[in-house]
Amino acid sequence: MADVDKLDGAEEVLRAILQPQWDPALGRISPSLFEGADVSLSRLALCTEDEIFTMFFRDLDKPDRLVMGAGQLSVAAIEAVGANYQEKPTTLWVAPDPVSDIGHENPAHAVIPPKISRGLSRKLVAEMGQPFIEAQKYRAEG
Repeated sequence: MADVDKLDGAEEVLRAILQPQWDPALGRISPSLFEGADVSLSRLALCTEDEIFTMFFRDLDKPDRLVMGAGQLSVAAIEAVGANYQEKPTTLWVAPDPVSDIGHENPAHAVIPPKISRGLSRKLVAEMGQPFIEAQKYRAEG
């Protein structure tokens, strides 16, 4: 892990929340929001919230799956949740992963490389807290 680029703990990141991950009736975010490996994030140190939402809409919106919002966490909080996970302490980190594909550029893109279990994802969602940042305020009126 010594050769891996890691973000500083003070950095704040956003995780997109899509329609299937948000239950408006219960007012809750799916516990699977962070589940899996190479979980995608965007860095507020490199792009504004407005710029990040523009990229979220461009890259993630589908007719049956819109971006509903984003949750915000510090890198230090992500690391701490993993280290303090009672069932299986897990070393988590956030690595820069800028995207340069034409039409899908995202210089702020980052990932959490290690695989995250449903239980650990649930803890990250709880740490993120609510309310999340609502996407509607960034959508162009048309």
